[in-house]
Amino acid sequence: MKDIRNVVSGAAHVVVQAGNIEFGLPAPRPPMQLPGWQGALFNQRQAQAALSGALPEGGAGLLCVSGQPGVGKSALVVHWARRNLAHFPDGVLYADLRGHNPATTPAEPGEVLDPFLHALGVPGLGGVEDRAAQYRSALSGKRVLVVLDDATSAEQVRPLLPGGRSVVVVTSRSRLRGLVVRDGAVDVPLGPLSLAEAVALIVERSDGVGVADDPATEVLARRCGCLPLLLLIAAQRIDGFTFSTAAELAGELAEKAVFAVLRDDGDVVGVSYRRLAPEQARVFRLLGLLPGATATPEAVVALTGLPLGAVREALGALCLANLLEVVVAGQRFQLVSPLREYAAERADEEEDAQERFEAVSRVLGWHLASALAADRALGAARTGVIFSGSGRPFADAGEAGRWLASERVNLVACARRAAELGEHGVAWRLAVALFEHCYRVKAWDDWITVHEIGLASARASGEAVAVALVLGGLGVAFRERREHGRAEECFREALEIHEGVRDERGIGWVAIRYAQLCRELGRGGEAVALASRALDVAEHGGDRQRAGEARNSLSGLHREAGRTAEALARAQEALVDFTAAGSARSVAWARLSAANALRDAGRFAEAMELYALVREARRAPGEEYGLALVLAELGYARCLSGDVAVGLAELREGLALLPEADAVRERVLGWIERFTAPDEADPTGDRPGP
Repeated sequence: MKDIRNVVSGAAHVVVQAGNIEFGLPAPRPPMQLPGWQGALFNQRQAQAALSGALPEGGAGLLCVSGQPGVGKSALVVHWARRNLAHFPDGVLYADLRGHNPATTPAEPGEVLDPFLHALGVPGLGGVEDRAAQYRSALSGKRVLVVLDDATSAEQVRPLLPGGRSVVVVTSRSRLRGLVVRDGAVDVPLGPLSLAEAVALIVERSDGVGVADDPATEVLARRCGCLPLLLLIAAQRIDGFTFSTAAELAGELAEKAVFAVLRDDGDVVGVSYRRLAPEQARVFRLLGLLPGATATPEAVVALTGLPLGAVREALGALCLANLLEVVVAGQRFQLVSPLREYAAERADEEEDAQERFEAVSRVLGWHLASALAADRALGAARTGVIFSGSGRPFADAGEAGRWLASERVNLVACARRAAELGEHGVAWRLAVALFEHCYRVKAWDDWITVHEIGLASARASGEAVAVALVLGGLGVAFRERREHGRAEECFREALEIHEGVRDERGIGWVAIRYAQLCRELGRGGEAVALASRALDVAEHGGDRQRAGEARNSLSGLHREAGRTAEALARAQEALVDFTAAGSARSVAWARLSAANALRDAGRFAEAMELYALVREARRAPGEEYGLALVLAELGYARCLSGDVAVGLAELREGLALLPEADAVRERVLGWIERFTAPDEADPTGDRPGP
């Protein structure tokens, strides 16, 4: 028998003996993105039963709810989802695909994937295919409900199908036969309410006396097409003040068939509209002209020219009248499609052309001025773009970044509207203002879209420098998407324009980005020549920021050519330049270049100190790609120094943040393979068998 003893000697306070001590961080909460509003649901038992009956037991499913505008598709799905949350332990994802929103274009898959990946805790880098792959991987093995509201086509939906065990519910005005035939979707058509249900809705939601017993209630229900949206608006008017009886309201409405009502619900909405105070009615009309899907009170101030207090009062009144929806309480509002169409029609009828033009011009100018202010707050504005309008101020880069993220869809819509109106100066300036934000968060789709709009407007304006500015930003987007041929076309034309007008600042900016493209294409000599030229013009103009960028670019080129001493010297010079320019973000890039040079020289301890500084700087929101790069370089350095286990962990952490198609990913995979023992599993799961 073994002699087992526990001995504690000396001074001791509390002593605990335990076999195993286990602890860990709590698992992240599943996403729950259902909208806060639920709308009205009245006796849609058959449709709810159809949804529940089509719900597969534990397996994947695709359900398509189709029906006319105002029939209650969204309300049905949200109610049904809330009643069936127990079937989806891993959460609910929701997206408005804007398939029939007249104020903006339908949502691109990339716009939807970004918030989905964010909710799932995935950075979401790369193109649409990369992000779709990350989305499918994140949901692999999970049971999630994905609600895709207001789809326009099967093609819009397919990149958002997760596969696996998840269930997707799509709503659309159209019956998406392509999803049914090709993807095995279950079609759940939703029709208007029965006459009895429609009458019951009016009775329940109206405040009038005797509505239940009034034969005119049936007439009113029929004239509303038995559509929940129109019935709700009508019922609210029978409040004892606007109209006392259903007969009064029915008498004011013209007799229309269902499809006519769907096309033009102006009679029903007009009843609510005509009861608004004049100032409230004007705000409602002008909201129909607003670019983008949503509006903040500040944007409505610009649109209407009213004081903020008056705007808030009017928005509140419109919400109470069910003519406006709250997206974020007190901060963001939207007009649903039928109401937006009606508001725009009222504006066309009641506002003269000059007032309509001036209102839209004011709000476009406000968005542009705000975007330029946000770009300056980010600390990396490309150029001193001049615009005399006033926008909102920003306290710091964090506030600016959050505003740009929340307004990006609206800003792209503003650029499109500006181009349509011939306000080309606004359109191309919006592209320039959005460049840095899109670059940092890798918003590929919006980045390219707004720059293509801006480029067409810049050419239409006849401003050569504007064309070059937009081409430069578009070239960077194409380079990052690895569309090298298109990127080179943009850079060449931009450089020619800047040279033609002797714009040294523009020459330097484009030359540095063109050098990076040549570096990626293995044309080192051209890259060195371009970066050196950028350095010459920056020094001539006393531009420390551009000089630092050029030296940092040269550092990487020298290091790749094996000239470690020169690489370190250029990185240290870039660090001095960036410090003098006051650019903390650029300082981190110079430190990374210096750390890489020190690593290649075998000076690991010094390199680790710099890597640690850069890693902390890159943990800020919106810096996921930069964090991926420093983790990869740091992990490689640790492996080279002998700390292979920690180095491999950092390499894999960086790899997880990189887009699938990114060139750096291939290099990182090579490093992992180099330092991974033969019996270890490949991190991608793609290692071939023996």
